[in-house]
Amino acid sequence: FAASLASLFSKSKITGKVSDGYGTITEILENTTIQGVKCLNSQLIKPIISSSDKTLSGYSTSLSFDGNLSTAWYGDSKKGYPYSIIFDLDAITCVEGIEISIPQSATPVELVLETSILDNLPFTKISSYNINSNSLNLIQFNATKARFVKVTENSGNNLYGGISEIKILASPVVR
Repeated sequence: FAASLASLFSKSKITGKVSDGYGTITEILENTTIQGVKCLNSQLIKPIISSSDKTLSGYSTSLSFDGNLSTAWYGDSKKGYPYSIIFDLDAITCVEGIEISIPQSATPVELVLETSILDNLPFTKISSYNINSNSLNLIQFNATKARFVKVTENSGNNLYGGISEIKILASPVVR
């Protein structure tokens, strides 16, 4: 069932850019259709809440989307790899990418991205990626409907992994 949720789409072209007034530029994509569901104007958004069962004390998962590249979530090195964070978008949306920054001390790192529409359903693997720098990395993938995005670090350059910042490239799902 969960595997049937992932859908291929024709990649949209960038139709404009929006500034949030603080120097962040968001690219707006033209409308995309996924299996009869229309995705409108994808934007980089912050998750609502997040969770991980391997968090180092003092480095909560909310630090991974606080808007500050100098703070970060770190995994508990006593528990070891893999480290995962689940990000809740608060509603089922059209998800087609993430923008992520990994602390320099953790790079290079191997990431696995997964999505799910419900927290009690299995996650569907989107893809694996290698991140080699601490700059903001935009990772785009085939659009899918999801409420939850799971980022797993399978290996990295240190014992505790980490995410400095993440935003999800998403839009409302319109029927």
